[in-house]
Amino acid sequence: MVESALRRMLSEEALEKALLGVSVREVSSGEEVVSYNGNKMLIPASSLKLISNFSALHLLGKDHRFKTQIYYTGSIDYSGELSGDLIVMGGADPTLGSVDFKGVAPLDKLLENLVDRIKSAGINCIEGRLILDDSIVSDAGSRDSWQWNDVANYYGAGAWGLNIHNNLFYIHFDTRDKIGKKAKLVSYNPVIDNLSIQSEVLVAGTHTGDQAYVFGGPDIYTLKIKGSLASGRKDFRIKAAIPNPGLFFMSRLKAQLEEAGITSGNIQLSSDNSNKDLKNILTLNSPSLERIVYMSNLESNNLYTEALLWALATDRSRNGKYEQGIKRIEDMLKRLDLSVSEYRAVDACGLSRQNYISSSLMTGFLKEMIALQGESQILKLMAQPGDKGTAENLFTTRKDKKSIWLKTGSMSSVQSYSGYIKSKNGKLYAYCLMANGFSAGNRQIRT
Repeated sequence: MVESALRRMLSEEALEKALLGVSVREVSSGEEVVSYNGNKMLIPASSLKLISNFSALHLLGKDHRFKTQIYYTGSIDYSGELSGDLIVMGGADPTLGSVDFKGVAPLDKLLENLVDRIKSAGINCIEGRLILDDSIVSDAGSRDSWQWNDVANYYGAGAWGLNIHNNLFYIHFDTRDKIGKKAKLVSYNPVIDNLSIQSEVLVAGTHTGDQAYVFGGPDIYTLKIKGSLASGRKDFRIKAAIPNPGLFFMSRLKAQLEEAGITSGNIQLSSDNSNKDLKNILTLNSPSLERIVYMSNLESNNLYTEALLWALATDRSRNGKYEQGIKRIEDMLKRLDLSVSEYRAVDACGLSRQNYISSSLMTGFLKEMIALQGESQILKLMAQPGDKGTAENLFTTRKDKKSIWLKTGSMSSVQSYSGYIKSKNGKLYAYCLMANGFSAGNRQIRT
C-alpha cells in the first residue's frame, strides 16, 4: 500500500521535474521499509531542526539552562553611589523577554524587575559605565549563507550573545486604501534608537496575506520594506529583526534606570570582564532546554535552534565557535554509526539553502533518538496535527491524527516533512519526505 501511494505521488504533474527523497524506517528493528532516492542529499529547510534540537537535547541534557548574569564592579558607598560599572553578561538565552514561555517575564516586566534588584543591592547612582558583555556569541546575528531578503525579517534575526524579545519588533500598517496604493506605515514597537524605516509596501488583494519583506541586517538601522499586504486591515502587523538586540536592551535598561532616578554612564561593549572582581546582583535562568526544544519544533523558531547550537559550541568554553557546534553534531552522528557524509549543515535551523541531508540519514537519526531518549520523551517534544504552529492546519480531519508527529520545512521550491507515525498495529515508524526544485507552488506540493 505504501509503494502504491508513493507511485501515485511520483506521477503527480507538480512533482514531474522535482527531486524527491523518501525514507520510512521501522523504529524497533531499524529496517528501512521504503526508500526512494533515500541516500540522495536534498535541501531539508526547517526539518533540519530535528537533528539540531534533538542533538542538543542528548548532548546537553533536558534540564540544561541558559544563564544571563548581572554584575557590578567597584564598591557602593553609604549614599548608594556605585564607584564602578554595571555589567550585563549575556549567555545567549533565546527566551529572555519572550512571550512564548509561561513564567518568563516579558520585556517591560523584566526591566522593571531588574531595576528593582539593582535598587535592592543599595545602588541609586552608577558612577561608571553600563557594560554589555555578549562575547559568548562571537559571530552574532545572521549566517553568511542566509538570503538577503531573510536576514532583516524576524525569522532571520539569528542568535546573539544577548537575545531579547525574540529579537523582533512589530511594524504596523493600515491597508484600507485601494489595491495598488501604498500601504500606510502607522507605527512600530518597541521603539529602537536611531531606527529609520522606508516603506514601499503596496496594498494587494484581500486574500494575498503578508508578502512584505524587510531589507537590512545586523547593526543596520536604515530598513527598507518591499512587497505587499492584503487589503482591508486597519492594523496589519508584520515582524522585523532588531538590528542589535543587546544594545537595544541596554538602551532600554538605561532609560528604565533613569526613570527610577538612577543615573549612569555611557553604554559600552566589553568582552574583557573575566578577571574583574565581579559581584553578582542577579542570575536569570532560562526555561529548561527540553521546553525550548519543544517550542522550537512547534513554532519552527529559528532563534531557538540557533541558540541551542551556540549552547553546544560554548558548553565547554565560553569562547567556542559556531563551527564547533556543528562539529559536535557531526561527531554524534559518527558515534551513532550514521552516514555523516549525508549530512552537510552550515546552520542549525535550516534557513540556508546550502544545507543538504538525505532522507535515509534523517530516519536513521530519528530511530536512534528513540533508542537513546525513549519514545515518550521524544514524541512529547514534537508537534501533532492541529497543534498551534506549523502543524496547525495539517491532517485535521483524520481520525488517526494523534498517531502522527511531524516537523515541517518550507522555502521557495523546497518542501519537507519528517517525524514519526504509528501504524494501526502499534508499530512506530520514522519518516522523511523531501521535495526540491518543483515548479508548482508550495501549497500544491503540500497537498
